Amino acid sequence: VIYGLSDNWNNDVGILNGAYLMIGDQLCEVIEGMKEDRDQGHTFNCKGDESKRVGKVVRIEKWWSRIVICEVEVMVRKDQLEAEPPTSDTTLSNGQEMGEFYNVAFKKSTSQSSTRVSADASKAVDGWAIQVWAGAGGSCTLTNDRFYDNWKVDLGRDFKIDHIRVWGQNSKSGSAYMAGAMLWIDGNLCSRLSDMTTNGPEEVRCAEELMAGRVITISQTSQFVSLCEVQVMVKKTEIDVVPETVVWPGETVGDFTNVALNNRVVHEEGTATQSTTFQGYDARRGNDGDQRGAMNLKSVTHTQCWGLQFWKVELERVYKIDHITLYGRTDCCKERIQGARVIVGKSQIVAKDIPAPTEAADPIEVDLSGEEVYGKSVRVELLDECLSLAEVEVWVANSDLFEEEQPTFTPQIENVAYLRPATQSSTFQSKYAADAVDGYPSTCSHTLHEPVNWWEVDLGEEFYIQHITVVGRSDN
Repeated sequence: VIYGLSDNWNNDVGILNGAYLMIGDQLCEVIEGMKEDRDQGHTFNCKGDESKRVGKVVRIEKWWSRIVICEVEVMVRKDQLEAEPPTSDTTLSNGQEMGEFYNVAFKKSTSQSSTRVSADASKAVDGWAIQVWAGAGGSCTLTNDRFYDNWKVDLGRDFKIDHIRVWGQNSKSGSAYMAGAMLWIDGNLCSRLSDMTTNGPEEVRCAEELMAGRVITISQTSQFVSLCEVQVMVKKTEIDVVPETVVWPGETVGDFTNVALNNRVVHEEGTATQSTTFQGYDARRGNDGDQRGAMNLKSVTHTQCWGLQFWKVELERVYKIDHITLYGRTDCCKERIQGARVIVGKSQIVAKDIPAPTEAADPIEVDLSGEEVYGKSVRVELLDECLSLAEVEVWVANSDLFEEEQPTFTPQIENVAYLRPATQSSTFQSKYAADAVDGYPSTCSHTLHEPVNWWEVDLGEEFYIQHITVVGRSDN
């Protein structure tokens, strides 16, 4: 029983309306009706839900408002004073009741990659969707690193989710924080968020098969994550449903899925490698889902700038590939990608002598829709130049995602020396032995002029050799 003000001092009659009445970590009720019958206490019983009426702490909370309480009475029947109360399982509780839905994220366990000015992760599930930044005393989270920043909520178990509602800061400076952020359900990318300049939530739905899971993650590559509230809505009629969950192979856009996607926030093991790494710009940045090509945004790969450089992604299985999209660096050096080639599987060259894009941000499309191209890996190669990639997308038709795996391309005659370990007796002016097995006839190995000179390649195993082709210098 709660007694509020009976006079109208400072316009505080009814000031408790809209406050949350909590028992332990569970929402009992939203307080309403305090303006009527001002001289009487108002009784709340969690709308008859006995499972919510178990606990040892009663809390009343409200944001951006005074709380004025004249008396609170917590009533227990005499015959139950000594009785052992039933266990209250807050981890698996239904959460916040909202019309025909439960918000199952309410007061659940949260975490984030870093915390700035005490704006911790729990503020996004406290029930207060106030989009104004107020620092540690406010109701919005804020991370600190700007490098794969992320926020997570653990729902306690798998739920069949109807939709997710997200509020971010709507201030001039903070509204852009969530633009382009990725929302994941378990390890599946559900949606990308927009700028939060308007009031009210962004409502997120994705493909029905993806709307089931336990952990919701919201991530950015090179920006803060700031969330004022996240609600995960489950229909009351489906609250007890134990859904089937799936592992989706990538991001679906229209009729195609990018099966190369692998973001370090939700995938512990990377699938991309590269020949060399310059100043920490590693291969995982090339398939993290971020197409932005400025180096300072921390989502661009970068190799060294001499010899044969490559970037490679291993796919989960053999796919029939419809098209491949490459995004290069945009803050400079757009011409560096010129001359690159793309290889599917071990040796099927599907594009070569790639031209530089007209505009730095223009994607480079490799259209394979008219061919039967199957492969489990995609490799981008570039000779004697820095290889910088903002993103590599490998697109498969949705209708082909789960078809029976087909054999990869197998030529009638295969060059088994390609990229195998090569050595030579000596090396003249950085003309290494490996230059003779890099697939580029324009690059040559070169020894010193010594009494005995030799060059050798290790094929790894014994083969019945059909023939050997040797290409020498074409200049004088």
